[in-house]
Amino acid sequence: MNDFFVFGEDQGCRIDVLLGESGCAELSARIDLRTPHGDFCNAVSQLASEIDCVLFSPEFWCSVPHEAGELAATAKRSRAAQFIEDPHRVLRGSI
Repeated sequence: MNDFFVFGEDQGCRIDVLLGESGCAELSARIDLRTPHGDFCNAVSQLASEIDCVLFSPEFWCSVPHEAGELAATAKRSRAAQFIEDPHRVLRGSI
C-alpha cells in the first residue's frame, strides 16, 4: 500500500509525496505562479540537491538544473505562466 502526503495548501505552492512499499518516494512540486514563488522554487531546488534527485518538467520533458533561479525561470516559460499573463491569447491558441 502506498502512502500519500501533501505539504502546503490546495491553492498555492505545495509538495506532494508518494511513498512506495519498497521505501522509495516520488515528490511532486506544485508552483502557484499567481503568487510570489521564488523562495519556494529555491527551497525545492535545494531539497532536490540535498537528497540527490533530479528535477523534471513534464511540460518541457526535460530535467531542470538545481541552480538557484533555474526552477523559477522554467516555470516562467510554462503555459500556466503564459495563461496568467494573457489568458485570451492562450485560449485562442496563439502560443
